[in-house]
Amino acid sequence: MMFKTVGRNPLVGIIASFVAVFAGFSANVFIAGTDLLISGISTEVVQSVRPDHEVSVLANWFFMCVSVPLITCIITVITHKYAEPALQRFSHSGEDAAEPVTAELSDTEQRALRRTGIVALLFIYSGSAQWALMAPVFLPMLMGLEPEAVQAAYRIADSSTNVISPITPYLPLILAFIHSYSPRFTIGNLLATALPYSLAILSGWIVLFFVWYALGLPFGIY
Repeated sequence: MMFKTVGRNPLVGIIASFVAVFAGFSANVFIAGTDLLISGISTEVVQSVRPDHEVSVLANWFFMCVSVPLITCIITVITHKYAEPALQRFSHSGEDAAEPVTAELSDTEQRALRRTGIVALLFIYSGSAQWALMAPVFLPMLMGLEPEAVQAAYRIADSSTNVISPITPYLPLILAFIHSYSPRFTIGNLLATALPYSLAILSGWIVLFFVWYALGLPFGIY
């Protein structure tokens, strides 16, 4: 709505917001539930090798605080230089949007929806669930590095690729918002538009990580 109010393409506003939330998921100046979950998993795994080591909930705080302006600048540049020109070909007046249709679902359709939802839940993963699977492999394998650095590297990869995952549970919601302005916009268009954001954020974040590690800066409060 903010983009539309100032005369800019609302599709760009929707996609930029989507990318900012998901790609910058770990870049936060405030401690979130993700920090607590991931640090808890890391601590449990690391203590199997180093019983006295604890990965603090603030283990990546310094690094993530510096990541916030970096990710903000990258998203801003990609939005202006790529997303807006690329989305000019899509109508966004909302005049050709389909009228909402209401219909009653049969009992069979309702049961099918419930069962489909249950099955879908089995394939929707979260960052903490992924880390629970990967941490027991990578933390012991990379024990020559600080566990906090390995955890930060994982969070970079996870956050920057969230926007191009076809099983992100919020894709239907984002498409619903987009279709209110441009009904012919597809999930392929959405992922294709999000891809440059993902690559730019991943590249910029990796550079920051290596510079940070080379300088020997602490990733957070240990």
